[in-house]
This record gives sequence, structure tokens and C-alpha cells, in this order.
Amino acid sequence: MKTIILNSKQLKSQLTIIKNKISPLTGKIGFFGNNNCLEIIVTDIESTIQLSSQQIGIDIKKIFLLDFKNFLKALSAFDSYIFFERIKNEIVISSDENTLQIKIDVEEPDQFWKDFLDNNELFENQLDINSEDFKHLINCVYNTIAADDSRWIMNGCLFSEDDIVTTDGKRLTKITHNLPFKENEFEKFVLPRNSLGMFISLIKNNNELITLMQSKNGKIVLKTENVNLISQVIEGEFPNYSQVIPDESNCLVKFELNTKEFLKDARKISKLIDKKPGAFCILEIKNNIIKIISSKGNSIKCEIELNLGWYDIKLNHLEIGFDIDYLIQMVADLNSKTVTIKLTDENILIIKNPSDENYIGILMPIKIKDKKK
Repeated sequence: MKTIILNSKQLKSQLTIIKNKISPLTGKIGFFGNNNCLEIIVTDIESTIQLSSQQIGIDIKKIFLLDFKNFLKALSAFDSYIFFERIKNEIVISSDENTLQIKIDVEEPDQFWKDFLDNNELFENQLDINSEDFKHLINCVYNTIAADDSRWIMNGCLFSEDDIVTTDGKRLTKITHNLPFKENEFEKFVLPRNSLGMFISLIKNNNELITLMQSKNGKIVLKTENVNLISQVIEGEFPNYSQVIPDESNCLVKFELNTKEFLKDARKISKLIDKKPGAFCILEIKNNIIKIISSKGNSIKCEIELNLGWYDIKLNHLEIGFDIDYLIQMVADLNSKTVTIKLTDENILIIKNPSDENYIGILMPIKIKDKKK
């Protein structure tokens, strides 16, 4: 096998991201040569990530396996480029920066890996999108994906003909996209949280072209020049999100906030709120003044008055409970200078981005006793 040169720092960063999202099947990482590229594969069956490194004269005829943890540990011993060479039944890793040499036993692939490489699944539907645009769409909604919810379908992100939607039952975010789903005959699908998060974390260049593909059996591919994700989809019926989104014409309160100022104030309150049941925040609206105050269940009493931009308030007094950390996360994800918040007649908070009419966020209220109206 020809000696291969790899960027140890970059590869270590990529594999650390992967390790935090999926559990490598049987603890192995696969290597093989393909069209002058070294292909590095990690899979847990649900998600498969493939990293490509351009190499001259690759002569790896068949896949071989290394222990994932041992390989990652070996990379940690080097800070720059490494030499990667197979000698008989060992991989030898070294560098010209020092005399350290590490050897890892090579393992031959079992039947699963052989079948995996022989799988020539046909991905018929395909479209391209700029990586910066794709990351913007996903970053707006990713943090409202449920984590380990018993309703498995909510542990993913819905891609429909017009919208990208996530919800955890307490909040919902939706952004309307202009991807040519209909023209390319895409069916709606739900991509698992970990698969999507791993792919986004591996994309460092905002000017890359991402290719999205869908197979007949529902598998999804997200691909750039150097990163290839193959993911199963989550089966089931995603909640009817259009029934959850309220009519904005029924809003009793509308106001705008400076995002930076709001996040600074809200984070101060968050640090003082007990992270236990019965302790949350209250949005108090009284005489055109809006405050965030701690609930009675909190051990420290605190309040802060919001510095409003424009506002339209159609009531004299109202108090609603809400999760301050959820609101902080949703506002921060917008990455906008200002944020518009609306309150419906059912006390549902609507979060809007004034610079992006395609986005809407919904935050459900927390019931409080003796609520004043």
C-alpha cells in the first residue's frame, strides 16, 4: 500500500464530531480506495458518514477496518500531517515532526461491510443547494427537534414540499424553503436529529455545493465534495403542524426587541431561575410595560423590564408562564438584529424574524395559578 498523507488535526476533529453523534458499528472504522480518493467510513446502520481525502495513486483494492477508538487516540498524538501506511497486517502512523510511530492491527471486513460496499442503491431524485443557505435553514429549526422523545417521529426534522419543520411538543419552528422538491419529485421525509446535526457540523465551508438525493425506499443522501451522509429516515406520520400555528390576526400583544439586549437580560434571569419543576418565568404585561419575573416556585425573586422598540398592546394586564431557556434558544437561533414577539388570545408566544418572513417559531405557555387578566 502506498504511503498516504493525512491532516491529523482535521481528521481528528471530524471523527470527534462523528463519535458524539453515532456509535460506530462493532467499534470499527473502514478504509478503502476509490478513484484516487481515500474513503473513510463510519456507520451505525441508521447513519453512514463517508469522508473523502484526495490522494494520488491510491492502490487499496478492498476495505479494511481499524478499531475506531484506537485510531482516534493515535491521531491525538499528532498535531499536523501524518503518514498512513499499511504494512502486512498493521497500519503504521508516523510523522516527520517527531520520531513517534504508532501501529494498529488491521481487521478484515465481516459480511456486513462487504454487503455495505456492494450496495448499489439507486438515488433517483436529486437537487443542489448552497451550503450557506442549507445551514441557515437547518440552524433556524434544529434546536427544537425533540431529543429521545417517546414519539419517535419528533426526534427528526420534517422536509416537506414547502417547509422544514421541527417540534418537541412544547415549541415548534418552521421555515419555508424554495427548494425544488416538487419539480424533482421528492417525497416528504423526516431526517433523524443526529444524522442532520452530524452533517451540519462537518460542513465548514459556506460556499460548498450540497447535493440532496432520495432513493425509492426513502434513504436520504447529503453530499459535498468531501463529506457524504447516507441516512435512514424516521417512519411515521409527523404531527400536523399547520393546525398548531395560530392565526396572527388574533394577537393581543405585539412588540419588537433588540436581540442582543434581550438575550443579555434574559440570560441574567435564566441564571437565577431554579432548574426544577415549578420554577419558571412569567411574562407580565401591565400598562404597556412588559417584564420578565420569576415564578413563585423560584428560591430567588427577580424581575427585569424589557426595553421595547415598537409595540401594539390591546390589554391592560396579563401574566403568562413560559420557559426562559426555550425562548433564549429560539431567539438566538434567528441570528437577527431584532426579534418580533406576538401573543395570541390563547397565550401562545409567536417568535418572528423581521428580516426573514419565511420563519415562524411557536412557544407554548406554562399554566400558572391565579393568573390575572
